[in-house]
Amino acid sequence: HRLALHPRLELAIDELHAAGLVGPQVGGDLRLLSRFLVASRLVTPGGGEPHPQSRALIAEVCGLPDWAALVAEHDAARQRITDLWQRVRDGR
Repeated sequence: HRLALHPRLELAIDELHAAGLVGPQVGGDLRLLSRFLVASRLVTPGGGEPHPQSRALIAEVCGLPDWAALVAEHDAARQRITDLWQRVRDGR
């Protein structure tokens, strides 16, 4: 059983979705979380909370209108991915 064994995560997720093993939002969630991580590290290399002037840039890179929308969507995406991994762990 070699389903979704791809070096590119987006291809693996697409295959899992096509097989009905993950929902349609998983790919978008992982792309958002990846963009957020990369953008945050670029504008705040020391870690921590990004400077208020950098927040609009990070939101724009992530495709959201402002920091508040980004934080809300980021939190929702993290929760959906957490729930997915919990179902995997529980064998559901």
